[in-house]
Amino acid sequence: MTATGSTTATADPSEPGAGRPPRRRRIDPLGPVLALAAGVVYVLHGFGHYLSRDLGLYAYAGQQVADGVLPYEGVINRSGPLSHLVPGVGAFLGRLVGVDDLLAMRAFFLVLSMACIWLAYLLGRDLLGSRLTGVTVAVALLFVDGFTQYASGGPREKTTLMLFLLASLIALARRRFGWSGIFVSLATLTWQPVFFVGLVTGLVGLIAVERGRRLGAMVRFLVGGLVPLAIFLVWYAVAGHLRDFLDCFVLIHVQYTQQEGFQSEPDVIWEEVRKAYGPSLWMLIGGGITLLVACVRILLSTERRADPDRRLVLACGAGLLAGFLWSLRAFNGWPDAFFVLPMCLIGVGEVARAVAARVPARVAVALVAAWTVAATASAVDFSWTGRSDVLDEQQASVDAVIGVLGDDVEITSVEAPQALVLTGKTNPTQHQMFTLGLEDYVDDTWPGGLEGFAAGIREDAPTLVALGTLNPTWLRPVLDEDYWKVSTTPGWTWYVNKSVGRDTYQQLLDATRSSS
Repeated sequence: MTATGSTTATADPSEPGAGRPPRRRRIDPLGPVLALAAGVVYVLHGFGHYLSRDLGLYAYAGQQVADGVLPYEGVINRSGPLSHLVPGVGAFLGRLVGVDDLLAMRAFFLVLSMACIWLAYLLGRDLLGSRLTGVTVAVALLFVDGFTQYASGGPREKTTLMLFLLASLIALARRRFGWSGIFVSLATLTWQPVFFVGLVTGLVGLIAVERGRRLGAMVRFLVGGLVPLAIFLVWYAVAGHLRDFLDCFVLIHVQYTQQEGFQSEPDVIWEEVRKAYGPSLWMLIGGGITLLVACVRILLSTERRADPDRRLVLACGAGLLAGFLWSLRAFNGWPDAFFVLPMCLIGVGEVARAVAARVPARVAVALVAAWTVAATASAVDFSWTGRSDVLDEQQASVDAVIGVLGDDVEITSVEAPQALVLTGKTNPTQHQMFTLGLEDYVDDTWPGGLEGFAAGIREDAPTLVALGTLNPTWLRPVLDEDYWKVSTTPGWTWYVNKSVGRDTYQQLLDATRSSS
């Protein structure tokens, strides 16, 4: 490596611990500086973005956790329990200082996103060997529009899995296989498909260890991965809800989930991905291709294969391929690409590494500085021009309804957790999500199936039903016979029980009309 701030010493691969970066006693200031700069960019994006169904689901789950409810007990959900717990931490912290739940969760996830920038820097530095490559990788993540979208517009479990996946790759670069396994497990306990990327990357990464030590490294990796899972299993067993954990974390995926792969509607999905990631999409695609090309060059070169650090790049390439293959099986939207973002960012760092090896140090620094300015300018532009206040419209609709019916009104959500988040209400049951196979799960597990569930809503007669964008045939008779449609706000439609009377119904129509 040329004089670009390299921190990884070249070692004889036959030596114990060869290729392991030296222990650092001081904090590298570049990481915190980049994280703080990213925080400024993310704050510019604002906190008033549209609360979608998925974001509402994780926000509601977080509120339930902050209320002391075990993940999955508050709301049935396919993602891992940490997708509930992490937003719950944000809501809990917000309540300590008197901040609105949703704002607190979004601010907390902004901090997590800043931490991801810091970790991206460490990954580029430790894996690719210099501070310049670290800066390149961190700035590349700041450049990703889709990541910025959730930095202040969450909460979304994809941000959390990025945090843990980046941490697992850093641990792998530092030959801390036990910690790498722990972070892969934590990422999986956030969003299950990341398991395949993390497992493949970790196991292939064992080739960076000398032959006599690989078995021990593999044992540490696997045992590390089992520890968080074991903790959750014991926790749920002691609480008496092990069946719910197994149903949500495993059974629903294996038996009920219905998902199409990226190739199912390539034109539609491509357009969605293109809009979400903006110009950064081409950087990510280029980074992924660069990483795979680098892997081929490593395989074809005896000298490169002998370098333990370069063999770790092979592991990242294998993880990228695993993520791509999974996406052919299941791809529900642009956020599902988050679990391969770190690998694509490593590919971007590979470009910086190759350039730095061929030009004088000053030129390399100048090029990285130019990249930093250009990428940051693009990120600032996206943050500022992409600001939104749709949340105000959603909140106004909630305030109008509550203003007429009172704070003690009972609300049932059907695919509309946003209404619960913004009112602070609790759903009568843990079931409110019914798409992508969850409808079949409720039909099989609820007494009387979906018809029995609808009958339960009719019997309970909640004053309000918030219905999301789906049109459930099993609920339609209840809505048509027992409820009046009030209004539609971004994300859901209000229905009020006819028992409130015509006068109250008219008040609701007037109030929601004036709030829109």
